[in-house]
Amino acid sequence: MRRILWSLLAILIPLQQARADLPPGVVGCDHFYDVAIVGNDVWVVGFPGLILHSADGGTTFEQQGPIEREALFAVQFVDARTGYISGRGGLVLGTKDGGRTWTRQETSVKEPLLALAFHGSELGLAVGNFATAVRTLDGGRTWARVSVAGEGEDPSLNGVAFLPDGRHAVVVGEFGSAFVSEDAGATFVKVDTGESDNLFSVTATKDGKVVAVGAMGVITVSDDMGKTWRRAASGTERHLFRVTAGNGKLLATGAAGLLLWAEDPASEWHATRLPTYLWVSAARLAEDGRGVAVGARAFLVLTRDGGRTWRPFGGEK
Repeated sequence: MRRILWSLLAILIPLQQARADLPPGVVGCDHFYDVAIVGNDVWVVGFPGLILHSADGGTTFEQQGPIEREALFAVQFVDARTGYISGRGGLVLGTKDGGRTWTRQETSVKEPLLALAFHGSELGLAVGNFATAVRTLDGGRTWARVSVAGEGEDPSLNGVAFLPDGRHAVVVGEFGSAFVSEDAGATFVKVDTGESDNLFSVTATKDGKVVAVGAMGVITVSDDMGKTWRRAASGTERHLFRVTAGNGKLLATGAAGLLLWAEDPASEWHATRLPTYLWVSAARLAEDGRGVAVGARAFLVLTRDGGRTWRPFGGEK
C-alpha cells in the first residue's frame, strides 16, 4: 500500500508543478495568504515562504527572495519600493528596493505575527498569537513589545489597522475583542464590540470608518474610531477572514470562495462566489479598478472592472 501511495505522489507532484495557470515556482498545494497592490505592482505572500511579484498588474509573476520556509501571513507596501511582511515565528521582513532584496528584522518575539499595518514608512504595528504585539517607529530597524490586552489576558490578535490620522489604531482578535489606541499604538484600551465570535481582520476607510469581520459572517462597524460598534448585515454565516478598503469599495473574503463587497459598510453587502470551494484569504482593488484575490491551494484570480467579474490567473490574453 505504501509503495502504491508513493507511486501516486510521484505522478501527482510533477503534474502540480506543470500546471500552466500557476506562477513560476508555485505548486498546487501552496497557500496564498495576502496580497498588496501599488500602481502596476502586485505582491502575493503565502506558504511555504512565498513572495511573488508582478510588475504588470498580475498578468505575470516572478518569485522574489528570500524564500523563507515560514508561512508569510501579511504584506503591505507603503510605496513602490518600501514594503513589509509578517509571518510565523515572529518574522518580519522589510524591503527598500521594491522587493529585490528583503531583510529579516529583529522583533524579539517568537509567536506568529498574523497581521501588520504601517502608517507611512516608519510607524508600524504587528500582532499575533497570545496577545503578542510589537511596534516600530523607524521602519523596522528596531521593534519593541506593546501591551494591547490587559494583564492576564492573552487572546490571539488577528487584525490591526491605522486610521488615516496615524494617531488612532485598532486591533481585533479572539472572542470579539477589540482594542483602541489614541497615541499611534503606544498604549491601548479594550472596547466592547458586542461580539463573542472571533474577529479576524479590521480595516479603516479614508473617511475614518472602521470595519471588522470574523467568524459566522460577522461584520461590525465603528463610526467613532473604534470606540463603539454596531453589527452590519452580511447575509452569510460563513467565516470571513479579511476585509480591505480600496477604490471606494470594501471587500471581505471568506470560506468556500465567498467574496462580499460594499460601497458603505453599513449599507448592503453584495455576495460574489469566486471559482473555488476552499477559503479565499484576501482581495484588494487598485484605484483604477484592477484587483487580485488569493487563497488556499494557490488560488489566484484577477479583476479589471472593480470586482464585477473575476478570471483565473493565466486566463488573460
